[in-house]
Amino acid sequence: MSHSPLPQRQLFTVRQIVAAVGIIACVAFVVSYSSRILLGLRAQAELVQAEAHLQALEAEQQEILELIAQAEEGAAVDDYARNERNWVKPGDQPVIAIPPRAAAEPAALPAATETAPPGPAPSHWRDWWALIAP
Repeated sequence: MSHSPLPQRQLFTVRQIVAAVGIIACVAFVVSYSSRILLGLRAQAELVQAEAHLQALEAEQQEILELIAQAEEGAAVDDYARNERNWVKPGDQPVIAIPPRAAAEPAALPAATETAPPGPAPSHWRDWWALIAP
């Protein structure tokens, strides 16, 4: 009796392999596509935020330019010099208003105390001699 080998069955068919590769490719495409969509949404949000920041900076720049234009005007400079710094132009007669003082009451004189009559001024030569001489 001779034994004939049993026919071996294939583990996977060609169709199964092609289907598995197709499914893996589709999953990879979906993952890649969704990650690209997320990146696009993030970039769009950053763009909106950058545009808002740009508009705020442009508004600030416009305010600064207006302040510079006001500061360069002769009337604004003159107003600042006269009112804030109290400067006068050549030929002006400056006037300073002094508020009136209230009538001051005379200060009370201190009570008289007996003092010793002034004597001759003490001589400081002894003090100097004490410092110099040992």
